[in-house]
Amino acid sequence: MPIAENSREICLREKRLPMRMCLVCRKRFPKSELTRFVFTDGLPQEDAKQNLAGRGYYVCADGGCREKWLRRAARR
Repeated sequence: MPIAENSREICLREKRLPMRMCLVCRKRFPKSELTRFVFTDGLPQEDAKQNLAGRGYYVCADGGCREKWLRRAARR
């Protein structure tokens, strides 16, 4: 029985984090490290609490990625 306890402890330590991909650089990050944007009234709006309705677009904290995303979103 100790084997099951050990595997459970390992699973708890290696807790899986939700991962998302930056829309611009296509790198994967934990969801908490990305900024979520949602289109409202045709304009991108930052969703700081990550609870707005609609399709979410994730962008990493790199300044270049954020600028590229905002330029692309403005053309939409």
